[in-house]
Amino acid sequence: MALFSIFGKRSRNVPFCALSPSYSTSPSIAPKPPKIKGLTSYHRKSAMEAAMTALKDYLYSTRSLPFSLAEQISLNSPVSLSSYICRLQFPTSSFNSSDFRQFFRRSFSFKEPINEFDFFLESIGVFDKPKPSESFFLSDDLRLVEGVNQLIGLGFPYKKIGLLYPSKALWVAPNELSRRFEKLAHSSFLGRNCTIAICLAFPKVLTRDDADSLLGDLHTFFVANDVVNSMGNEVDNYLDICEKIQIFYELGSAEGSIGSLMRENDWVIFDTDKTELRKRLGFFAKLGMKDDLGQFVLRNSREIFKFDLELTISIPEYLHYVGLEENEANNVISAYPHVVGKNKLGNLPSIMCAVGLSGWFLSTVRDGNSKLFSTNFVSDALNYDSAIEEEFVKGLEQANLHKKGKLVIYKVEFLQSIGFGMNKFTARIAAELSGTKEDLHERFELLLNWGIEPKRICKMLRTTPKLLNQSKDSLKEKINFLCNHLGHNLDYLDSFAAFLCFDLENRIKPRYRILDWLKEVGVLRRSFAPATVLGSSEKRFMVILYAIHPAAPKQWLEKFSSRNHREYYSKNLFAPKVNFGAPFVVKSN
Repeated sequence: MALFSIFGKRSRNVPFCALSPSYSTSPSIAPKPPKIKGLTSYHRKSAMEAAMTALKDYLYSTRSLPFSLAEQISLNSPVSLSSYICRLQFPTSSFNSSDFRQFFRRSFSFKEPINEFDFFLESIGVFDKPKPSESFFLSDDLRLVEGVNQLIGLGFPYKKIGLLYPSKALWVAPNELSRRFEKLAHSSFLGRNCTIAICLAFPKVLTRDDADSLLGDLHTFFVANDVVNSMGNEVDNYLDICEKIQIFYELGSAEGSIGSLMRENDWVIFDTDKTELRKRLGFFAKLGMKDDLGQFVLRNSREIFKFDLELTISIPEYLHYVGLEENEANNVISAYPHVVGKNKLGNLPSIMCAVGLSGWFLSTVRDGNSKLFSTNFVSDALNYDSAIEEEFVKGLEQANLHKKGKLVIYKVEFLQSIGFGMNKFTARIAAELSGTKEDLHERFELLLNWGIEPKRICKMLRTTPKLLNQSKDSLKEKINFLCNHLGHNLDYLDSFAAFLCFDLENRIKPRYRILDWLKEVGVLRRSFAPATVLGSSEKRFMVILYAIHPAAPKQWLEKFSSRNHREYYSKNLFAPKVNFGAPFVVKSN
């Protein structure tokens, strides 16, 4: 029966345009349900049970959802249900558990409409993605509901269906969805549950026609290793294997290139957990391997999965051992002294990126020097300069005093993860950084995504550590202002990284507002570098304004400074009526 008739009316049915399918289909992390205050633990349990029943009745009887779907939503949305209950005002203290059912039935039916998408998306395992429309009602996106209902009928585990949400698979027409799935199940000879796992890990097989290379890899691995008959018939078992294979493609491996190699090195898939596999593959992905990543790792799997990523190396000693000429190594250290000292082997890709040698090192690795990662070879490179470590220890003690021991070690770990060694620079910068390790990584990644090279960011950090203390939104706004309003490219940050540390609303914009206005009224005939405009104190900035015109400082104080500009512009008064007369011309030195 079509869901149009089930809901009893025809809706707009505008599907959500999801992002293009990707390999990253890891399930969302479920938040903890909020505690329902004002009720005893006994009444909380009764309230949740009654609310579940009332929600199911509401979705089935009032909203005309299929009964099986209404039941699944009510059973699998504890966070949304708890949040809903927390917003309700319960009657007097005489209210008891027997009254809950009637209370919730009236609440769902006659109070403000609930956001059905919140309950629905949580129930299929989606917690951190936007809902597909501005509507509160599932009836306004029937294609989504039809798709989920069809997948339930095909045998997909309900709580795993959310893995398909980032792709367009849930919005494929039900008949087409069923046709594609059945064709895949019959042609692959892998069994129904294995096919379901493949669809959950690789949604493109349900939405696109260019998945032959991918399916070839999967068929080679599963059939040649007799996986279907050797690991039981549980969807979760197959999905675990598929998610490991998925990591290879997610980090750049070309589809169709690794099926035979996975078959020959099946222990890599069966015996390595996902976290460790991602760590090993990510090591080479950070160096710049892409299409050939999977082939290289699988061909050298014995060496690669044996070396210890926690092993300590030392720069520049390790550079000498891996074949860099002494004069080149000395030039690297001269240009990038912040990488000197101890670090973990697992941070080696970041070290190479931080000194601009990732391409050279990748070529060295590709030439067959996988021995570079052997325990014996690395341990020979530990003859580090003890004076450097002493400087680091002394600096770290001072940093701990400055920060009162507040998680300085995590700041050090972050700095090491982007290429800094244990040296005086790292200790000093760690003392000035604020935020969790995760926050710092997100801000660093933001700058990378803007196209700033790792080696440049590390140099900027050496001179201006506090640039990573800014929030992501603040960094975005300042970079946009620098590029779009001021017309500079990001190279300017190499010489003036402090631009990212100034307050946008209270320093940057007010100062440029008056300069723009002075240019508009014709008294500003030269431009000033951002370092001059922003790096000057308030007093020095007014000297600059006076040099432009003697009346400019007065206008700054009365109309443009951060203390006055909000009130001034709210009155729609843009340009004060001032007769500047002949401008005062600044003589060049």
